Amino acid sequence: AAQVRISFAHEAPRLPGWLALQQVMPEAMQITSEVLHNKLQFLSNHELEHYNDDKRLGATINEAVLWSKLAYGVIHGLELMAQVYAEQIAPGTRHLINVATGRRLQVDPGDKLASVRQAVVHSDSHCKFEMRRTGGGTVRLMNEATNLPLHVHGGGDKLCSVRFGDLKDDWAKFRIERLLDSTYYLVNVGTGSALHIDDYGDKLASVRYGDQRNQFTRFHLQRTDDSGILS
Repeated sequence: AAQVRISFAHEAPRLPGWLALQQVMPEAMQITSEVLHNKLQFLSNHELEHYNDDKRLGATINEAVLWSKLAYGVIHGLELMAQVYAEQIAPGTRHLINVATGRRLQVDPGDKLASVRQAVVHSDSHCKFEMRRTGGGTVRLMNEATNLPLHVHGGGDKLCSVRFGDLKDDWAKFRIERLLDSTYYLVNVGTGSALHIDDYGDKLASVRYGDQRNQFTRFHLQRTDDSGILS
């Protein structure tokens, strides 16, 4: 039991999924570790007997392995939940409102970059996006004005734009990760990073700063038919 706990505490924090989870729920590792510790402690109190002569011990070993896998599987379970949610998103267009700035994401008709550079954005087609499913729990965010998907230039400046046309690669796909407060991370599949607004700089949407998980990477998804925030 002690070896399993030590292994989990040492290895799990290095996994990308756990790193992301701890950004939004710092106590996640402690809670999971305590659950695993308590369960394994209970199982380890069984008297040791020969495996072949004691079916209860055999079941105990299997249960310990199961709980260890369960602890590691928390992140996988969250990913499956995100996939299920993405498949259930209703058709229609959305405003993508950045939580930190309170501004709508908009595609500039000039340089074709996605940003929140305009403090007041009228509800025109440049700030409307259709979530078009691509399978596997991912979507393309199709800008209504250009009929092109938001794309992250992962091998270059890492800015989000519609500069490269109607691409269908992983850099034009996003996972929509819902948080408990009904805000969302828009995670680019190609880079594995959440879309981020540089509020203190050029106001552009990008993944230049890695997989940040904060108010600058959280968005409200607002229906454009004035029926309110998507929950």
